[in-house]
Order: sequence, then structure tokens, then C-alpha cells
Amino acid sequence: MVLTWSFRSPRTRVVRSVCTNRDSSATHVALVRNRFLIVVLFIVLALVIAYALKREPAAVPALTPGTRLMAVGDVERDDLVTDAAVATALAGTDPESLFNAMRDAEIDGLVVRPAQRTGDSLAARLQRLQHVPPLRGASLTPSETVYMRDDQLRLRTADQVLGRAARLLLGGVTPPPESAFPPELTRSGSVEVMVLLRDDGQARLWRSARGMSISSALILACRAARERWREREGALGGPLAERLPWLDVEVSILREDGTIQDPEESFVERAFTEGHGVAYEDQGRWRYLLPEATARSGQGSAVRAYRKLFADNALPPDSLERVDLRFYRVVLRELSRSAAPSRTPAMPAGEIDLSPIP
Repeated sequence: MVLTWSFRSPRTRVVRSVCTNRDSSATHVALVRNRFLIVVLFIVLALVIAYALKREPAAVPALTPGTRLMAVGDVERDDLVTDAAVATALAGTDPESLFNAMRDAEIDGLVVRPAQRTGDSLAARLQRLQHVPPLRGASLTPSETVYMRDDQLRLRTADQVLGRAARLLLGGVTPPPESAFPPELTRSGSVEVMVLLRDDGQARLWRSARGMSISSALILACRAARERWREREGALGGPLAERLPWLDVEVSILREDGTIQDPEESFVERAFTEGHGVAYEDQGRWRYLLPEATARSGQGSAVRAYRKLFADNALPPDSLERVDLRFYRVVLRELSRSAAPSRTPAMPAGEIDLSPIP
């Protein structure tokens, strides 16, 4: 019988132990290195994504083929037209003359080179990015701004009709069919109408609504104002039917006056002038401050007014940097006003006579 002995010396065990420790250390170093590389990779990836999402100054978007544009200032484009009558009107101060000259020359809009010009000429006002009705801002960048002729607001009967209609609708009269309104108020086109109630000059309540015509938007805005008054009638002095004879009713159109393609703070401060309100669109939801509120909240700074608007809607103060929001200017154009009858009985329900006043 043969006996076989297996003998491992302490030296062998020590050597193997040392080798095992070395292997563990190497594995640990490799894990640390891999984790470090993964962190670096994520940092690089985040920087790449941030760079890709960084909002670059956008070019003026392409317009409908056949759109005729004319330059104001030093604009380098080869698709522009010229017209002596329009140039003369731009050197003057009468917006109506400019509108007529553009219409007669079939010029749809103006491409303006922003500049800090002085003077009261229409060209200087446009280059200072002011609101010049009956033109409407379309797109604003530091190098080019497009103003389009605003044909939609060539209204002759609005002042006679809308104030009366709004007062009656607020008083509870059944809304008439759109066919009862003058044709220019039922013309198709997206528009936002605002109804504002004032008590001795102080704004008490306002509501606005969007519609596909001025008449349809007016009906929606009056309905929203009635509902809001009902919710707050205790704080507003009583039921609307009792208070309405003592309230002025104003009907205005809230118009966009240009999308800010480059919302850098320095350009935002230049682009918003007196009469402009700050606004943004978030996935089909519109939020804005009226021009009066913009002036009051911003105290001369559109960026400060935007921060107030962001705070009101639970957004961080640096939301001008967000690429998923559209920033734009709004202007308010009063169309009609119905002065408070004062000390007269509440308006009875009945039919609305929307025929123009002779």
C-alpha cells in the first residue's frame, strides 16, 4: 500500500495569498477606471445634448410664395421690391398713407433692419421695433424684422356695433347668429377678442377668447366674463346685472406683433417697446401680460416683466432659455367702447340689433 502525501509549505500559501491580493487590487483599479470613464462619457454626452439644444438665432422664416416685400434700412436680400410711393410714405408720419401706398403697390410687408434711429418717421419707428398699425410684426431677429400689412383690422362698423353687442351679451341677452353681425366682423381668421369692464376708470374684470372671427370670439369672451363675474360677484360689488349700468365696457383685439426668434435678454429688451405686452406659448396654451401690466410689472424692463409672468405660471425665472416655448409680443387695439349708462335700470333681455348706427 502506497501512501501519497500532499504538502503545501507556508511559503506556498503566502505566495498564493499575495497573488490573490494582487489580482483583487487590479480588479478594483479596473472597476474604478471604468466607472470614471462612464462618468466622463455621461458628462460629454450631456454637453453635446446641451449644445445641440442651444437656441441659435433663427433666420426669418420663409413666407408664402409670391409675397412681395420691401426693405427698410440696410437689408441685404435679393427677393425684395421697391416702390417710390411706399418710400415716400415711410419717410412721413402717417400710417394710413403707408398702408394705402403698400396696398396700391401690392406690397405685402416690409423687411426692416433694426437700428437705434431718432425721429418720428415711420421708417425710424419701425427700425426701433415699435408697433405701427396698421402693420403687424411677424418675426423678429436682431438683424431682420418682418412687418406685414394687417388687412384684417380694416373695420368700419366695429366701433358702432361691438360695444353695444358686448353690453347686451354681458347683460344676459341670447347670443345672435353670426349672420346678424356685419360681414367684416364675421370674416374668417384666427383672432383674440378681449372684453374689459371698468368702474370709474378702474379695470374691474377682463376676459379674452380666441375664435375664427371677431363676432365668434366676442361671444365667447362675454360668456367667460359673465362666468368669472358670477364666481367673484361678492368681491366685485354684487351681481353683474346690477353693476353693469355703472360699468364702461371696452372691446379690444389682442394681436400678436411678432415672434421673438432670438430671445437673448439684450434683444428682448430692445424688441419690447411702449404698448407691447410680453407673452409666450406653451404647447397650445397662451400666457401673457397686457401692455399696462407689462409696463407696471417690468418697470421699463421686458425681461423683468417676463420673470413676473413666469412666476405667475410656476415657471423658473430663466425660462427665456427654454427652447420649447415660443415668445412673442402682444398689442391691444381698442375697437369699441360702451360708456356706462349710470343710474339706469339693468339691461332687459331681448334681441340684439346689430345694424350699424346711421
